[in-house]
Amino acid sequence: MKTAIIILFVIGALALAAAFALPLILSAAAPQNAGVGIIGGSDAPTYTMLFKTNSTSLLIAGGAVITSAVILLIVKKKDK
Repeated sequence: MKTAIIILFVIGALALAAAFALPLILSAAAPQNAGVGIIGGSDAPTYTMLFKTNSTSLLIAGGAVITSAVILLIVKKKDK
């Protein structure tokens, strides 16, 4: 059970890190065009837009995995 809890924490942390890194990667990989305006830039509104469209489900999944690891940890401690 201890190994499963550690694995869940690691997977959840990786999912959360990927959720916050994905918009940065997408905005860096997108072709930059000066005529596009704020959408073509890599500033806070663009990050927020990309985060809402691409990373919300990954963020929820990471939070759910970490929550399940915490629940397993609580159940394990109650069994003792």
